[in-house]
Amino acid sequence: MENNFIYLLFGINALFTLILLIFAILNGVKIKKLKSKYKRFMRISGEKNIEELLEFCIGQIEKFDNELNNSNNEIEALNKNIKKCIQKVGIVRYNAYENIGSNLSYSIALLDNFDNGVVISSLYSRDSCSTYAKPVVAGKSSFPLSDEEIEAIQQAIKQQTQ
Repeated sequence: MENNFIYLLFGINALFTLILLIFAILNGVKIKKLKSKYKRFMRISGEKNIEELLEFCIGQIEKFDNELNNSNNEIEALNKNIKKCIQKVGIVRYNAYENIGSNLSYSIALLDNFDNGVVISSLYSRDSCSTYAKPVVAGKSSFPLSDEEIEAIQQAIKQQTQ
């Protein structure tokens, strides 16, 4: 029985040794990864200590954050301004005078996102060509509008804006 006990102790000792060997190998792999990260970090930092490096990184982050905020403010201002640009166009061609053979006259509405802008009409005849511009506010004009001008404004208003 004493021989079996010695073999049992030897087996347990071998098992513990094997387990410790596995843990040692795993720790060695982890240490190798940490060393490579440390070397990479120290290559980036150069002669600076870690505190100086962290302060530098925080300063860079704050700088980029300020630049991002400025860019967002500029984009917001541009989005507000773009709504005031011409975004909707409606055009109607027609024959203004019966004695002219083709649709050479036209009315064109140029409107912004708020349906403000201008309607321009060009009336073509054999002897002359006349152009008229009328302001448009909220899809309406304070000047009398022809049927073609109203149609051009309605075409423009129907267009979807972004």
